[in-house]
Amino acid sequence: MKLPLPASAVLRAAYILTLVAVPWAPATAQDLIHDPVRPVSETSLQVVLDSPQPLRQLNDNAMGSYYRLTGWAADVTGSGSTGVRQVVAFADGPSGRGRLLGWARYGLPRPDVATALNNPAATACGFELLWRVADLPLQSESVRQIALYLYLDTPQGWVLARAPLAVSIWADSGL
Repeated sequence: MKLPLPASAVLRAAYILTLVAVPWAPATAQDLIHDPVRPVSETSLQVVLDSPQPLRQLNDNAMGSYYRLTGWAADVTGSGSTGVRQVVAFADGPSGRGRLLGWARYGLPRPDVATALNNPAATACGFELLWRVADLPLQSESVRQIALYLYLDTPQGWVLARAPLAVSIWADSGL
């Protein structure tokens, strides 16, 4: 009968496996987004930003000052799904050159869009993107225009939608 390995040998083996596995894990959004990236105009996807502009700063004790952008992204041909798996956003430049804002929470309920598209599968096409004010360069003007680059992960590959976006240094009054 063979005795179990000492705990230190098990931990050492787990550590070695961890070291081997890490180099293959994507580190950033730039590692995930790769060519070819098609423009949204060459697809049947539509992206709509719902948030009134300019975006005003919100505040939260845990997150600090931040911006919130909402909208929806879906295949308008009624393919039986939203056609989008995730949304990644950059400011003032594409992946590799722009400033990563983050991954949007995708799949939020949008029954209004599903009704308008006559596609029940599009009900879960809403998104919400939150990013900290500190993640953008310091601005001195009261309203700043940024170029928003939204990368949509689809079953056919990455799709890029670009849109102008205005952000304000003023806080939302909460009204």
